[in-house]
Amino acid sequence: MCVQFGDLLFYFETTSLAVGIFSLWHLNSDDAKLRKVGLIWFIVNLLNIFVLVPLIIFVLFFGISF
Repeated sequence: MCVQFGDLLFYFETTSLAVGIFSLWHLNSDDAKLRKVGLIWFIVNLLNIFVLVPLIIFVLFFGISF
């Protein structure tokens, strides 16, 4: 199965949007456990945006093969 890096970039951006909505929904909750889950998902979202997406863009532009 061959997956193009552009498809991966689209996948990570889509999941980033979904996780952002999910985390905001939980961060505004009255329950402390749900706020904790929202915070964890928010951190995962930030890692997705600032680590995985730039890595994919770097690989796209410089053609590094794994």
